Amino acid sequence: MPDNSSLMIINRLRKYLQSRYFIPVCLTSSFIIRLLWISLFKIAPTSDFGWYLQRGLSIAAGTGFTADGAPTAFWPVGYPGFLSIIFSIFGGSLFWPKLANIFLYLAIILLIYFFSKRIFQNEEAARITVLILAFYPNHIAYSSLLASEILFTLLIVLGALLFIASQKHPWLLIVVGLCLGIATLVKPQAILVPILFIAIYYKNIKMLLKSGAIIYLMLLLTIAPWMVRNYMLFGEPVLTTNGGRNLLIGNSPYSDGSYIWTQEMKSLLADSKDEMDSDIIARKFAIDYMVHNPLKIMMLWPRKIFYLYAIDFDGIFYNQPGWVYSSMIKGNWGYTTLKIIAQLYYMLTMILFLFSIRFIFSADNHSWIGLLIIIYFTLIAIAFFGTPRFHFPAIPWIAVYSGIGGRAVLNHFSPRIAAI
Repeated sequence: MPDNSSLMIINRLRKYLQSRYFIPVCLTSSFIIRLLWISLFKIAPTSDFGWYLQRGLSIAAGTGFTADGAPTAFWPVGYPGFLSIIFSIFGGSLFWPKLANIFLYLAIILLIYFFSKRIFQNEEAARITVLILAFYPNHIAYSSLLASEILFTLLIVLGALLFIASQKHPWLLIVVGLCLGIATLVKPQAILVPILFIAIYYKNIKMLLKSGAIIYLMLLLTIAPWMVRNYMLFGEPVLTTNGGRNLLIGNSPYSDGSYIWTQEMKSLLADSKDEMDSDIIARKFAIDYMVHNPLKIMMLWPRKIFYLYAIDFDGIFYNQPGWVYSSMIKGNWGYTTLKIIAQLYYMLTMILFLFSIRFIFSADNHSWIGLLIIIYFTLIAIAFFGTPRFHFPAIPWIAVYSGIGGRAVLNHFSPRIAAI
C-alpha cells in the first residue's frame, strides 16, 4: 500500500476527476494550449502538407483538383476539399485551417468521452481518457499542420459512435455510411472500417447483411462521384493514384519496413507516362515481389510494427521548421525537450493501455470495438510500411483503454475510494 502522502495525492486527483467542472476545464485548457501552439509555431506547409494546401487553394480558386495545371488523384479529394471550404469562407490565411484543427480535435475528445461512457459504463475511466487526450503532446503539435489525420480520426470516431446509436435508431446507419464515405475520401483505409463495427455488433446473419448493405450503399454513393471522375480522367475508378507506390515502398527488395523512397524504387517508375501509369507499374511490381518472396515480406512485419509504434513525436518533428518563429523555444534543445516530453507521455499512455487488456478480455464483446480499430490500422501498416503518422487514428482508442487502465491503477492504490 502507498504511504499517506501518496494516498492524499491520489484522492485529490479523484476529487478533481469527479468535479462537474473537470470536462469544461480540460476542453478549455486543451483549446488554449493548442491556440498558443499554432500562434508560436508558424509552419509553412511542405511535402504532403504543402500538397494538401495547394490543392485546397486550387479548388477554392475554381481551377479544380489539379497539380501543375493537370488533373490529379495522387491523394483523395477529402482533405483538400475540406480546406477549400475553409479558404472559400475565410480566405487563404493558414490560421483558419489550423484553428479548424483545434475545434476538430476538441470534437474528438468529446466524442471519445461519450464512446467510453457508452461502452464501459464508467464515468471515471471516460474522464481519464479526456485528460489524456486534452494534453497529448504530439497531437497538440499536429494542430499547426495541414495534415489529414485530425479530420480522418474525427470521422472514424463519429462513425463508431453513430453506429452504436443506430442499435436503437436504425436510420442512423445511413448517416454512418455517409460519415465513413467522407472518411474514405480523406483516407481510403476507412473503406473496410464498417466491417469491424458490423462484426462486433451483429451475430444474426440477416441483420448483419441488412446493416452492411445500408452502410456500404451510402458509402459507395458518397465516393462514387470521385471514382467516376478518376475513371473518366485516368481510365480506372481509383480512390488514389499513390496506393501502388505506397505498396512498393513497403514490399520491394529495397524496403526496410519504414518509409523510404530510394533511387532504386524511383528507377522502377522512370518509364511511366503519368501518375496512373506509375501507380499501376508500382502495384504490379510490389504484388509480384510479395507473391514470389513471402518469407522476406513476413520478415519485415515486425520492423513495420516497430516503426509504426516506436515513437510518438512526429508532429513535433514536422513543426521543427517553425522553431525560428518562436520567441519561447529556440534551437535543438527546445526540440529535444519537447520530443522527450511527448515520448514519455506516449509511453505512460501505452503502459496504461497494456494494463487494461485483462479488463477488456473480461468485459462484453462490444468493448472490443476500439481494439479492433487499433488492430486494423496496425494491419494497414503491415501491408504497406510503418511510420508514426499511421498510428495517429489509433491513439484516441488507445486512450479509451488507457482510461480503463488508469482507473484500475487508482483503485489499486486507493481501494477505499468509491468510483464515480
